[in-house]
Amino acid sequence: MSVDLDSLRAHVERLRWVRERKAELKELEESAREAIEDALGADDEGTLDGHPVVAWRFHKRTALDQGVLRTAFPDIYDTCVRTTEVRRFSLVDPE
Repeated sequence: MSVDLDSLRAHVERLRWVRERKAELKELEESAREAIEDALGADDEGTLDGHPVVAWRFHKRTALDQGVLRTAFPDIYDTCVRTTEVRRFSLVDPE
């Protein structure tokens, strides 16, 4: 099923524009971050005018390795697996 969005054309166009700007800003962010990380090297803090402005520190994260669980304990994996339905919103490229 589909619904006519002619009355919301400006919103659709605004959403397209914003997403394009977000992609551009993401590239700028990644470039700036990469330059700062390169400058930090092995250090964990960067300063401007003697004041800390960035921190880059290690931390630990615990994660479940699903592949190992599936291989080593397939019955437990099957018991714990849950399939859910999600609704994904996407813009369709104009033709």
